[in-house]
Amino acid sequence: MDSENWVSVAVGSRVGEVKRLTKETNVSVKINLDGTGVADSSTGIPFLDHMLDQLASHGLFDVHVRATGDIHIDDHHTNEDVALAIGSVSTSSYLPLFISQSSAFI
Repeated sequence: MDSENWVSVAVGSRVGEVKRLTKETNVSVKINLDGTGVADSSTGIPFLDHMLDQLASHGLFDVHVRATGDIHIDDHHTNEDVALAIGSVSTSSYLPLFISQSSAFI
């Protein structure tokens, strides 16, 4: 047991994965909130890939994103669905921490 890292002791690893499939996009996101800042993204939108790299690097978490979408029309759907998927997987990765903390006071 790693008593130096109370989060890993309390809830284990904070890793999550989500897939989001819509009429316009197909998005897959894997996240490790206890990572080292590595981003591996392929969205077809260079600026979005750059921002995901910066987010992971400065946030010190690992993220793997694969997205295809109707970017030949507009990149709005791909941007939106990647953001929704990251939000969803981040929440599910944090959820055990919130449950553990709230249960500790009952």
